[in-house]
Amino acid sequence: MERYRTAWLAAALLVVACSADAARVRVTLPNGDRYTGDWVGASESQFGIRLEGGMEMQLPLAGTTLEFITEGGENVPSDAVQYLKAAMDAVELGLDETAVQAFREAITLSPKYARAHYEYARYLESAESSDAFNHYVLAAQLDPAGYPIGDKIRAAATEALANKDYLEAANALFTFSQTFPNDPDAASAAYDAAAYFRQSMNADSVASSARDRAIKAHDWATSQFPNKERSAETLFHLGSLYQKARLPEQSISALNRLLGSYPGSDYEAESFLVMGYAYLQLGDMNAVGAAAKTVLTLTDDPDLQDRALELASEVAWSIITTQEGMPGDEVFALSLDGSKVWAGTVYGITELSSESSPLKIVTNGAPISTSVVRAIASDAREVWIGTSGQGVIRYDKQTKASTTYTTLDRLPGNRIDTIALDSSEVWVGGLGGVSRFDRATGNWLRFTSESGFAGRNVTTIAMSPDSVWVGTRQSGLIRYDRAGNFWEAFTTTDGLSSNEIRSVVVTNRGVATSWYTENRKGIDEWDRNAGVWTPIPFGTDNVAPEDIYLSYHHGTLWVASGGTLLFRPPSLSWVGVSYPVAFEGSRVRCIVADDRWVWVGTNDGLGRLDVEMLQQVEE
Repeated sequence: MERYRTAWLAAALLVVACSADAARVRVTLPNGDRYTGDWVGASESQFGIRLEGGMEMQLPLAGTTLEFITEGGENVPSDAVQYLKAAMDAVELGLDETAVQAFREAITLSPKYARAHYEYARYLESAESSDAFNHYVLAAQLDPAGYPIGDKIRAAATEALANKDYLEAANALFTFSQTFPNDPDAASAAYDAAAYFRQSMNADSVASSARDRAIKAHDWATSQFPNKERSAETLFHLGSLYQKARLPEQSISALNRLLGSYPGSDYEAESFLVMGYAYLQLGDMNAVGAAAKTVLTLTDDPDLQDRALELASEVAWSIITTQEGMPGDEVFALSLDGSKVWAGTVYGITELSSESSPLKIVTNGAPISTSVVRAIASDAREVWIGTSGQGVIRYDKQTKASTTYTTLDRLPGNRIDTIALDSSEVWVGGLGGVSRFDRATGNWLRFTSESGFAGRNVTTIAMSPDSVWVGTRQSGLIRYDRAGNFWEAFTTTDGLSSNEIRSVVVTNRGVATSWYTENRKGIDEWDRNAGVWTPIPFGTDNVAPEDIYLSYHHGTLWVASGGTLLFRPPSLSWVGVSYPVAFEGSRVRCIVADDRWVWVGTNDGLGRLDVEMLQQVEE
């Protein structure tokens, strides 16, 4: 039986001898002696090896242990070598299934068999299989000297780029750079991988996994291959990626590396700009202002200067949300009250100190909590609150007493969206129209079509000594003449740009109203002396067109649009102010302004702009 086994082994080894190019073998004789050399052939009973010095030895097959080894020194069972030969023969004969099975058997028997991976990769490549690349990499990892694959990596990346598959190209080059960091092409592959990872990222919605891969590639390139031609650029993008991933400490560290290693580089000004936003994430407003001013001193680029001014404006904003104690983040209504401001939210009302820094809540809940507050108006004695379904609440600040009015008291509805008041009257409006409260008599009067009010769905009310201006969702702007006790309507036939009115304010020249329709929005101004309307269209933007609200104080008109905050001082042109980063993508709900502060309510919290500080940081 042993004779037959020996004969079978000799035949198998003869096959191996014919197929293996300078196969290496490790021999253990029955007496324990061990030799390593190149295989030179075998007969039925013995085999030969060539030792390092060139001497050849003939050794018996019987009782001898043979281990074929790869160039890297890994043991390769003779069965694995035989299966590899069978696979290659099957490829020559066009027996694909047999070839694949034999390749897999060889790799299963010896997972670290570099040549098996390499030959399998060649076969897979000819079959146009995407798995070829993986086996090329494995072969090169197991035996870098015997199977260099830099050209294969570059070819795979080039093909991916031709198909505009930047992610596949990046993955190929990054794997190559990490696997073979000592290769002459490793550095350029690392920097190319970082660039292609950036290009593969979706600019509108970047998945965290994609950004993580890009960060890893940028960090690898700049740390493993520093001081290369593209180091400054890649460090800048690394800092930017960290900042966008809300990792401000890492962002600042990467950008400081850039500024320290490459003073005066083309990325110096932009680096300070990104660093400023990283400091903003840390809440270090002094560093934010310093970074913005540094950008302004370093560059004459108008775009960078505008972005630096946007960054500087962040210092002038204060934000307060539920995290700081607000009853709700969605703020529907605001009313100034001396040194305080009242804010109506989706979960009740809150009173804030208007001049405290940081913003400070005075009280929450009084006189109403949990209900949706859609309108607020206040004076020295009272606060009037419009709710989403409970009518109007009148709150006496001195006595702390409150009175509720509903449709039973002749309100236009129990949802009240707007309130305006003066010393003699309180006007409220909502889906059902408009009603007036007479302070002297304590009586309500609801205006209907029979009494001359040709509108419903009231959105906004503003009062002047001689008029009450009522904006509606479909019927334009309707004016009540207080002295003559009559109504007159202004619509598109009278010069308005739209009949869908969002807000109205009384100015020193007449009236300004904001409107929206068919994905457009703008402002119309009425000159009381000329009696004409002048339109100021806003065009389109990527937010809901109804997000446009007005406030007017001492000659300055403020416009809170979904895209930007604008103001027009007396006798000057329009000026834009960027919203804080915290409000990116937020819906604007309301605005109110005085000499020092501008308050903007959004669905993501309440913002306060310090106008004096804004002027200081932009000087």
